[in-house]
Amino acid sequence: MGYKQVKTKDGQVLLITLLVLTIIGIVVVGLVTLSNRDVTQVATSEKYEKLYNASETQVRKIIDNFGKYDKPLDTLPQTFSECQALQAGVSYKCTVQDSSLGSTNFKTDVDINNRKDVQNFEVLKDKSFVLNSTGYAASVDVSWDKTAAIEFTLVVQDASRNLRVIKDVYDLAGIYTGLAGDNPYNQPNAVHSINFQVSDPSNKPTTTRITLTPAGVNGLAASDNVLYISLTPRMTQVNGSVKFNVVAQNAASFPYQIREFVSTSIDTNDNTSPLAKVITQIPLAPQMDSAFDYALISNSAINSY
Repeated sequence: MGYKQVKTKDGQVLLITLLVLTIIGIVVVGLVTLSNRDVTQVATSEKYEKLYNASETQVRKIIDNFGKYDKPLDTLPQTFSECQALQAGVSYKCTVQDSSLGSTNFKTDVDINNRKDVQNFEVLKDKSFVLNSTGYAASVDVSWDKTAAIEFTLVVQDASRNLRVIKDVYDLAGIYTGLAGDNPYNQPNAVHSINFQVSDPSNKPTTTRITLTPAGVNGLAASDNVLYISLTPRMTQVNGSVKFNVVAQNAASFPYQIREFVSTSIDTNDNTSPLAKVITQIPLAPQMDSAFDYALISNSAINSY
């Protein structure tokens, strides 16, 4: 009996020892894995920063030369030999290789496009975003990403080249207390100069459609030309912004609105390289201060030549 008891105790000690060693092994493997992951994350973060800097540097060079609304893209390939036209005056692609950093080979692609549609263009509260609508007389769908009242300002030129301003407020969100209960879709409505139309029935508070014709804007004559559309978000927050999307019904006659620069950088010598992307959007219409249109409020006509 004593012999059997000793063997049983030896077996228990061996089992406990194996369990302890297993736990220690799991802990060690876990620590090594965490350590390796931390090292990998640090290395990836460092490379991402370098790639982001490379991407930002290249796009800044191009923006310094072609980031103004009145600067055409036609001479881009002559200014930067690494750029080529995809559509003359509209779309270009630039590719830059940098292998000066040891074993790395940073490749940066910069895509430059003049766009007629506006996608996620951010505008601060109480600031204005101006669209060029010269020569356009059709519908425009406007949407924004969060609750806000949107002030629409149309700068109109008549056949005699006189300028005037037509203003309206779209506020189904109830931001303005003075417009509480107002529904711009209840027409006819003497409160509204613009005959707002439904563009998305499921999302009326942040979407609408305007039409730049006498039927779409009260007081607009057939010979009038709407030169600019200004969008100004009003919000209750102290600090805030909205992102606008604008799509024209007749894109063929709608002017270009945004010059978009998309720069991406990657290390082509590293299969696990992160991708750094920098996106810059520049309006192609002169951006007037939100208070500028008040200068156009006058009892007499203002002539432009």
